[in-house]
Amino acid sequence: MSADPAPWDRALGWALTGHDHPDWPDAVAPDLDRVLARLAEAGESPVAAQADARATGQPWPHPVPDRLRAGLGAAQLAALMTELMTELQRRGLPQASQRAPVIKDRAPGPDELRLLRDVPPHY
Repeated sequence: MSADPAPWDRALGWALTGHDHPDWPDAVAPDLDRVLARLAEAGESPVAAQADARATGQPWPHPVPDRLRAGLGAAQLAALMTELMTELQRRGLPQASQRAPVIKDRAPGPDELRLLRDVPPHY
């Protein structure tokens, strides 16, 4: 039983750069090497895309939009993103930051202070 082609490469390309590549053909399976090669041919860099995302406060890897997830299983895509981050780490490429930014340049606001004071009675 063979899998049907789906926009795996386009989804990976979007996650890495935040750009769609509609000319990329669908594939029966994702291939990070193929995607990285295509991005290099297009003059795009996951490293630069991550730096741009962090500078503008956007998440990285970029969330894949619904139109590119059509035909991709949700669990398969989630597993692929985990595998992608592991492979990028292995290759020494940038990592996704899972932590929220720390506020260093200002004092917490009223809502933030309320949340900081909201602790269980036994705390």
